[in-house]
Amino acid sequence: NSSSPKLQGLTMQSLGPLPVAPWGGHAARPPSLELRRPPWLLQHVPQLSAPRHRQPSLGPPCRSGCPPASPRPPTLPPSLRRRVNSAGTRGAAVSRRAGVPADEETNSEDDGVKQSSKLDLLKFALPALGISLAGPILSNIDNAFVGRLAGASALASLSPGTVVADNILYLLVFLPRATVGLVSRAFATGGTDAARGELERVLSVALPIGLLLTLFYQTCTPWALRAMGVAPELLADAGAYARVRGLVTWAALAQNICLSALLATRDSVTPLKVVTIAALVNLCGNFLLCAWPLRLGVAGAAASTSVATL
Repeated sequence: NSSSPKLQGLTMQSLGPLPVAPWGGHAARPPSLELRRPPWLLQHVPQLSAPRHRQPSLGPPCRSGCPPASPRPPTLPPSLRRRVNSAGTRGAAVSRRAGVPADEETNSEDDGVKQSSKLDLLKFALPALGISLAGPILSNIDNAFVGRLAGASALASLSPGTVVADNILYLLVFLPRATVGLVSRAFATGGTDAARGELERVLSVALPIGLLLTLFYQTCTPWALRAMGVAPELLADAGAYARVRGLVTWAALAQNICLSALLATRDSVTPLKVVTIAALVNLCGNFLLCAWPLRLGVAGAAASTSVATL
């Protein structure tokens, strides 16, 4: 219809390109422009009545294969937008006042969190290390008093007696380890009551085993010492030390389990206090039973350690 006198001189370029929206799509033409188009023009040029979502072009209009218009990004509600903008402004202002860039401030916060985590780890691990050293500390106190006051032969007999009294108990180390897992899981899910129930369940297994070990020490200690090849002159003192220590094997096993339960509840200070008090009691008992007023030698050192364990 380009031969029509009404359409002569009219081209798409003379109408102007379509306005582009800020989000990448195309906005509709203003109403003022639509009013300037007479109806007879829209009838003869159907492209002008189509939706205004075409790409602007300086050449001929796109008739097929046009790319889809870009979707409009979602916008935040006005109240939330104001809150986000104010938070960003405050954070930038604080960083500017401190003279620290925003990325360096974030890195400093991460370093502070890591440092606090290391301090928490040390606060928990150092007392737990003291708990692990409880048995050797008590035995070394006995060695010091016996070697100083009872002579070399008594000290020599103390070595196999300590091996029999302590190493058999170390074979049951799986009970404290299992206590840590069971009590920690119960404490995390059910609190103190659930953790107490798991501790009672472990003690119900450990106490019968401890009583059987006590019976073993009282009846089988001479046989165990002979199997180790201990000299005959050392059998009496070594057997006395192992039997006296064996009387409280059940208590020593229960003590290890209770200390492990406290560690499972993230309390490492209370077990450290218990171990410290036991070491002080052992020190005082060794002085009373080995130095003054009683001089019981190896048996006195074993009795002092047993009382400290209780």
